[in-house]
Amino acid sequence: MNAGEEAQFNYDSVLEHKEELRQLEDEIKAGTKGHTKTAIAFGEAFLKAKKWLEHGMFLSWCGARTCYSLRKVEMYMNLAELNRGLTPSDQEALCHLCSSAACELARPSVDKSDVKEILSRAINERLTVEFVKAFVRRDKTETKSETQSDADEAAPESESLQSVATFLQALEPPQRESLWQSLRGKPESQDQRFMKSLRSLLAKEFSKKPR
Repeated sequence: MNAGEEAQFNYDSVLEHKEELRQLEDEIKAGTKGHTKTAIAFGEAFLKAKKWLEHGMFLSWCGARTCYSLRKVEMYMNLAELNRGLTPSDQEALCHLCSSAACELARPSVDKSDVKEILSRAINERLTVEFVKAFVRRDKTETKSETQSDADEAAPESESLQSVATFLQALEPPQRESLWQSLRGKPESQDQRFMKSLRSLLAKEFSKKPR
Protein backbone atom coordinates (compact mmCIF):
# COMPACT_ATOMS: atom_id res chain seq x y z
CA MET A 1 0.00 0.00 0.00
CA ASN A 2 1.36 3.40 -0.97
CA ALA A 3 1.54 6.33 1.45
CA GLY A 4 -1.70 8.31 1.48
CA GLU A 5 -3.89 5.45 0.23
CA GLU A 6 -6.39 3.66 2.40
CA ALA A 7 -6.25 -0.07 3.15
CA GLN A 8 -8.90 -2.21 1.50
CA PHE A 9 -11.83 -2.92 3.80
CA ASN A 10 -12.88 -6.56 4.12
CA TYR A 11 -16.66 -6.79 4.08
CA ASP A 12 -16.51 -10.40 5.24
CA SER A 13 -16.04 -9.08 8.79
CA VAL A 14 -19.55 -7.51 8.73
CA LEU A 15 -21.65 -10.10 6.92
CA GLU A 16 -24.88 -8.94 8.58
CA HIS A 17 -24.86 -5.53 6.85
CA LYS A 18 -22.55 -6.31 3.97
CA GLU A 19 -24.91 -5.34 1.14
CA GLU A 20 -26.18 -2.22 2.91
CA LEU A 21 -22.62 -1.01 3.43
CA ARG A 22 -21.74 -1.66 -0.20
CA GLN A 23 -24.75 0.40 -1.23
CA LEU A 24 -23.67 3.25 1.05
CA GLU A 25 -20.18 3.05 -0.44
CA ASP A 26 -21.62 3.41 -3.94
CA GLU A 27 -23.74 6.39 -2.84
CA ILE A 28 -20.72 8.12 -1.30
CA LYS A 29 -18.59 7.49 -4.38
CA ALA A 30 -21.34 8.91 -6.57
CA GLY A 31 -21.52 11.90 -4.25
CA THR A 32 -17.77 12.39 -4.47
CA LYS A 33 -17.93 12.42 -8.26
CA GLY A 34 -20.87 14.81 -8.05
CA HIS A 35 -18.94 17.22 -5.80
CA THR A 36 -15.98 17.28 -8.16
CA LYS A 37 -18.22 17.80 -11.20
CA THR A 38 -19.92 20.66 -9.33
CA ALA A 39 -16.52 22.19 -8.49
CA ILE A 40 -15.62 22.06 -12.20
CA ALA A 41 -18.95 23.69 -13.08
CA PHE A 42 -18.27 26.45 -10.52
CA GLY A 43 -14.87 26.98 -12.09
CA GLU A 44 -16.39 27.31 -15.55
CA ALA A 45 -18.89 29.88 -14.23
CA PHE A 46 -16.13 31.91 -12.61
CA LEU A 47 -14.06 31.80 -15.81
CA LYS A 48 -16.98 33.15 -17.82
CA ALA A 49 -17.62 35.92 -15.29
CA LYS A 50 -13.94 36.85 -15.27
CA LYS A 51 -14.00 37.15 -19.06
CA TRP A 52 -16.93 39.56 -18.91
CA LEU A 53 -15.62 41.69 -16.04
CA GLU A 54 -12.48 43.75 -15.63
CA HIS A 55 -9.88 42.53 -13.13
CA GLY A 56 -10.92 44.76 -10.23
CA MET A 57 -14.62 44.32 -10.99
CA PHE A 58 -14.30 40.55 -11.06
CA LEU A 59 -12.78 40.47 -7.57
CA SER A 60 -15.48 42.83 -6.30
CA TRP A 61 -18.19 40.69 -7.89
CA CYS A 62 -16.79 37.52 -6.33
CA GLY A 63 -16.73 39.14 -2.90
CA ALA A 64 -20.15 40.73 -3.13
CA ARG A 65 -22.12 38.17 -5.08
CA THR A 66 -20.65 34.77 -4.19
CA CYS A 67 -19.91 33.08 -0.90
CA TYR A 68 -16.46 31.90 -1.98
CA SER A 69 -13.07 33.29 -1.02
CA LEU A 70 -10.64 34.40 -3.72
CA ARG A 71 -8.54 31.32 -2.94
CA LYS A 72 -11.50 29.02 -3.58
CA VAL A 73 -12.40 30.89 -6.75
CA GLU A 74 -8.88 30.46 -8.09
CA MET A 75 -8.87 26.76 -7.18
CA TYR A 76 -12.13 26.15 -9.02
CA MET A 77 -10.96 28.08 -12.09
CA ASN A 78 -7.71 26.09 -12.15
CA LEU A 79 -9.75 22.90 -11.93
CA ALA A 80 -12.00 23.94 -14.80
CA GLU A 81 -9.00 24.85 -16.95
CA LEU A 82 -7.37 21.50 -16.22
CA ASN A 83 -10.58 19.68 -17.11
CA ARG A 84 -10.82 21.55 -20.42
CA GLY A 85 -7.50 20.14 -21.57
CA LEU A 86 -8.25 16.52 -20.72
CA THR A 87 -9.59 13.72 -22.86
CA PRO A 88 -13.09 12.41 -21.96
CA SER A 89 -11.58 9.37 -20.22
CA ASP A 90 -9.24 11.56 -18.17
CA GLN A 91 -12.13 13.89 -17.32
CA GLU A 92 -13.94 10.86 -15.94
CA ALA A 93 -10.85 9.86 -13.94
CA LEU A 94 -10.57 13.40 -12.55
CA CYS A 95 -14.06 13.09 -11.11
CA HIS A 96 -13.06 9.93 -9.25
CA LEU A 97 -10.94 12.18 -7.05
CA CYS A 98 -12.60 14.14 -4.28
CA SER A 99 -12.86 17.85 -5.13
CA SER A 100 -10.02 18.79 -2.73
CA ALA A 101 -7.64 16.26 -4.34
CA ALA A 102 -8.72 17.35 -7.83
CA CYS A 103 -7.99 20.99 -6.95
CA GLU A 104 -4.54 20.00 -5.69
CA LEU A 105 -3.87 18.26 -8.99
CA ALA A 106 -5.07 21.36 -10.88
CA ARG A 107 -2.48 23.70 -9.39
CA PRO A 108 -0.56 25.43 -12.24
CA SER A 109 2.75 24.32 -10.72
CA VAL A 110 1.92 20.59 -11.00
CA ASP A 111 3.88 18.79 -13.69
CA LYS A 112 1.85 17.31 -16.55
CA SER A 113 3.46 13.92 -16.04
CA ASP A 114 2.19 13.91 -12.44
CA VAL A 115 -1.32 14.76 -13.64
CA LYS A 116 -1.18 11.85 -16.08
CA GLU A 117 0.09 9.43 -13.41
CA ILE A 118 -2.56 10.40 -10.85
CA LEU A 119 -5.39 10.19 -13.37
CA SER A 120 -4.23 6.79 -14.59
CA ARG A 121 -4.47 5.51 -11.03
CA ALA A 122 -7.64 7.33 -9.97
CA ILE A 123 -9.96 5.03 -11.93
CA ASN A 124 -8.99 1.89 -10.00
CA GLU A 125 -7.55 3.27 -6.75
CA ARG A 126 -8.90 5.42 -3.98
CA LEU A 127 -6.41 8.27 -3.73
CA THR A 128 -6.74 10.56 -0.75
CA VAL A 129 -6.07 14.28 -0.86
CA GLU A 130 -3.05 13.68 1.39
CA PHE A 131 -1.61 11.24 -1.14
CA VAL A 132 -2.14 13.61 -4.07
CA LYS A 133 -0.54 16.48 -2.14
CA ALA A 134 2.52 14.39 -1.28
CA PHE A 135 2.79 13.02 -4.82
CA VAL A 136 2.67 16.33 -6.68
CA ARG A 137 4.94 18.12 -4.22
CA ARG A 138 7.65 15.48 -4.09
CA ASP A 139 9.23 16.87 -7.30
CA LYS A 140 9.68 20.25 -5.66
CA THR A 141 11.38 18.63 -2.69
CA GLU A 142 13.68 16.64 -4.97
CA THR A 143 14.47 19.73 -7.06
CA LYS A 144 15.21 21.71 -3.91
CA SER A 145 17.55 18.98 -2.69
CA GLU A 146 19.30 18.87 -6.07
CA THR A 147 19.68 22.65 -6.03
CA GLN A 148 21.15 22.54 -2.54
CA SER A 149 23.50 19.76 -3.63
CA ASP A 150 24.65 21.85 -6.59
CA ALA A 151 25.24 24.78 -4.26
CA ASP A 152 27.27 22.58 -1.91
CA GLU A 153 29.38 21.38 -4.83
CA ALA A 154 29.87 24.95 -6.04
CA ALA A 155 31.05 26.19 -2.62
CA PRO A 156 34.57 24.66 -2.80
CA GLU A 157 34.98 26.05 -6.33
CA SER A 158 34.00 29.51 -5.09
CA GLU A 159 36.50 29.27 -2.24
CA SER A 160 39.19 28.14 -4.71
CA LEU A 161 38.52 31.13 -6.98
CA GLN A 162 38.80 33.46 -4.00
CA SER A 163 42.16 31.94 -3.06
CA VAL A 164 43.44 32.34 -6.63
CA ALA A 165 42.25 35.96 -6.72
CA THR A 166 44.12 36.69 -3.49
CA PHE A 167 47.24 35.02 -4.90
CA LEU A 168 47.10 37.08 -8.12
CA GLN A 169 46.60 40.33 -6.26
CA ALA A 170 49.88 39.71 -4.46
CA LEU A 171 51.76 39.59 -7.78
CA GLU A 172 53.01 42.56 -9.73
CA PRO A 173 51.54 43.04 -13.26
CA PRO A 174 54.69 41.75 -15.01
CA GLN A 175 54.63 38.66 -12.79
CA ARG A 176 50.97 38.01 -13.60
CA GLU A 177 51.68 38.36 -17.33
CA SER A 178 54.63 35.98 -17.07
CA LEU A 179 52.45 33.47 -15.24
CA TRP A 180 49.77 33.74 -17.92
CA GLN A 181 52.28 33.19 -20.72
CA SER A 182 53.50 30.09 -18.91
CA LEU A 183 50.05 28.58 -18.39
CA ARG A 184 48.27 29.46 -21.63
CA GLY A 185 49.99 26.90 -23.87
CA LYS A 186 48.43 23.56 -22.88
CA PRO A 187 45.90 24.35 -20.14
CA GLU A 188 45.32 20.93 -18.59
CA SER A 189 48.90 19.70 -18.48
CA GLN A 190 50.28 23.13 -17.59
CA ASP A 191 47.69 23.61 -14.83
CA GLN A 192 48.53 20.25 -13.32
CA ARG A 193 52.29 20.92 -13.37
CA PHE A 194 51.81 24.42 -11.98
CA MET A 195 49.63 23.27 -9.08
CA LYS A 196 51.94 20.34 -8.35
CA SER A 197 54.97 22.64 -8.21
CA LEU A 198 53.11 25.26 -6.16
CA ARG A 199 51.92 22.67 -3.66
CA SER A 200 55.45 21.23 -3.40
CA LEU A 201 57.07 24.61 -2.72
CA LEU A 202 54.44 25.58 -0.16
CA ALA A 203 54.87 22.24 1.57
CA LYS A 204 58.63 22.76 1.82
CA GLU A 205 58.18 26.22 3.28
CA PHE A 206 55.42 25.60 5.80
CA SER A 207 56.04 22.01 6.83
CA LYS A 208 59.25 23.15 8.55
CA LYS A 209 57.51 25.84 10.57
CA PRO A 210 56.16 24.91 14.01
CA ARG A 211 52.38 25.21 14.34
